[in-house]
Amino acid sequence: MSKVTQRSITYVNNSTEPSITEREIDLDTCYNDDEIVIKIHAAAINPVDSLTHSTCSGYICSKELKTYGRDFAGVIIRRGSKVNQKWQLNENVNGQFKHLWGAKGTFTNYFICNPDQVKSINVFKPVKNELTEKYNDFIVNSSWPLVFGTGYSALYDKKQKWNKDSKILIIGASTSVALACVRIAKEILNIGTVVGICNSKQIEHNKAKGFDYLVAYNNKEKPTVPAILELIKEQFNGEKFDLIFDSVGSSEFFPVIQDVLKPSNTNSQYITIAGDKVMDFKDKTLLGKMDMSPFLRKLNPLRKFNYDFTMLDNKFDYMELGAKMIQDGTYLPEIDSVYKFDDFEMAFKRIDTHMAKGKVVLDMSDI
Repeated sequence: MSKVTQRSITYVNNSTEPSITEREIDLDTCYNDDEIVIKIHAAAINPVDSLTHSTCSGYICSKELKTYGRDFAGVIIRRGSKVNQKWQLNENVNGQFKHLWGAKGTFTNYFICNPDQVKSINVFKPVKNELTEKYNDFIVNSSWPLVFGTGYSALYDKKQKWNKDSKILIIGASTSVALACVRIAKEILNIGTVVGICNSKQIEHNKAKGFDYLVAYNNKEKPTVPAILELIKEQFNGEKFDLIFDSVGSSEFFPVIQDVLKPSNTNSQYITIAGDKVMDFKDKTLLGKMDMSPFLRKLNPLRKFNYDFTMLDNKFDYMELGAKMIQDGTYLPEIDSVYKFDDFEMAFKRIDTHMAKGKVVLDMSDI
């Protein structure tokens, strides 16, 4: 039978709770000539999913259902007659679907899209490693597109020139984005020095991932900023960083930015994905998410350093690189936990705690 039940995790606006909604679709008629239908087997949850829900005010958004989700992995089960020959039936694919508020999202068992418009989508081959043996190829390949792409963008988008003398400081070294970033920095760009800031409990784990130096933010005897300044003075002979990449939300380095970041005319960068503070995922109000400080800083004509947000775009480049590094064994995404689709509320709560060590993934293989 070509008629199936499409099950999706949806919401209307930030005053409504997420829920599973169902509708009947015909797999033989639900797509256009330039579209494919992907049977989703797994999808990873990202903080941006909470952010889009939280900022979806009833005053500015329509009353139609919006579907969560960006990361995905699944199998192509239908293809239109005008679809590029690269996308064949029964191929395993993964990717990142960039969207804001709309009916389409990847927290659904049947995802319909135009692959030429999504762009950050790739065919993946099964690989045997410790993660795929513990989980499966779909769960692993759904877990990395957005975080890997974000780490990639921080290193590539500003056209910085990297070499063995380059130095990077990553705030939030334990995040999935940071752990992807350090692998790209070390394995692909041969960056000489990568420093991370993390909880003392994660230092050994993160060191094994490639960080050259790690500073504990919970060390009461030596706060973060003095520790970094001491590192610059004693280990780097006063040489400052080419890039400060904030993957969690921080403002503590701005008062001493001239002492930690190289001059702006060297194309040094301060790049953030979160702004000045750690986001409260539990706050579902629009105003609760609004912190104007980062925007004012970016627009400030008197600012003496390069400052920007990482805005992940749909690009094939990072999908291709991520797949190659997984095949080579030079990058393994971090997976915190896996939940069944019907247990999505537990998965969302895990994200809200800020305690997840790696990606939280929804397993949709049985729906």
